[in-house]
Amino acid sequence: MRLFYSFALPEGAGYDLIADLHTALGDAEAAVRWTAARNKLLARTTS
Repeated sequence: MRLFYSFALPEGAGYDLIADLHTALGDAEAAVRWTAARNKLLARTTS
């Protein structure tokens, strides 16, 4: 369990990584979709 918690990503970091990947690849539309999914699934509001 210690190994798991040593490498665990913070909440929402997986979505951020995927959105950043799409941004780097030039697919802004997909990045927006992943960011929206993150906000919805983590019950966050955009400001």
